[in-house]
Amino acid sequence: MCYTASIIIRSKGAAMAGTQMNLRIDAQVKERGDAALAEAGYTPSQAVRAIWTFAAEHAHDPHAIKGLLRQAEAERDPGREERIEAKRRALERGLCLHDRLEAALGPLPPCDQRDLPDRELRGEALLSRWEQRGLA
Repeated sequence: MCYTASIIIRSKGAAMAGTQMNLRIDAQVKERGDAALAEAGYTPSQAVRAIWTFAAEHAHDPHAIKGLLRQAEAERDPGREERIEAKRRALERGLCLHDRLEAALGPLPPCDQRDLPDRELRGEALLSRWEQRGLA
């Protein structure tokens, strides 16, 4: 069951207009989140305001915003980092195997990436994506 929340964000200054945001969230998540926020001394609106303020203040630095959200996701999914590390190690083992094969068989002929098999292209794409995210 989902809960539709309407959050009206108003600034403390009279010069700025308020904005209403509508979102859908699982009812149990909302209930648990509301209780946790209340225990921490925040309302749902204050929490959303804090996230949006952080994003606005770090608009020049999307990595800071991603870092904040990834940290929250990692805390929600404690096994995430271990899975990422396992994938990175598997990819590294594959690259080491390639190096050993090349050492045993001699240099492989150069190839155009357009000629790579799909499996190798996928590996290259994954490694590139992980490097962009600082995971490799």
